[in-house]
Amino acid sequence: MLIDDARELVKVAENDIGEGKKFKNQKEVATHLGLTYYAFKARLSAARQKIELVESLPPEEDYKPSKEIL
Repeated sequence: MLIDDARELVKVAENDIGEGKKFKNQKEVATHLGLTYYAFKARLSAARQKIELVESLPPEEDYKPSKEIL
């Protein structure tokens, strides 16, 4: 899963599910996406983990190749 896909899935879960919103519950989102409820929950969990990991990394400018590679 790409980070952009992960962010989009979490955004839908946080903003579009609930009373008076686009989807009544997570099962409706799963059906809309053509997934089982359990597959949706697994992807949502993986998406949240990926976002957490990416956000914990230092900015790219801090990465420098070791002199052994050069």
